[in-house]
Amino acid sequence: MGIKGLLIRTFIRPDIVEIKHFMIGLFSFAPSVSPGGGMFAAHFAMAFIFLACLPTHIFASPFSVFDARERSMD
Repeated sequence: MGIKGLLIRTFIRPDIVEIKHFMIGLFSFAPSVSPGGGMFAAHFAMAFIFLACLPTHIFASPFSVFDARERSMD
């Protein structure tokens, strides 16, 4: 995934405006054509796979730390 990110950043540069329209289309459930061709689509898919593989406690840890601080103050 890192090599694809470097390739996209240096050699295969997709248009930022097209990426913005693509992301807005995804969030509004009206997807459009992927900008930058297959390389961007592959990089985007691998990022979602990586996100799905992360353990959920990574996202929940800030809330548990905040809760622990509140309990220690009482």
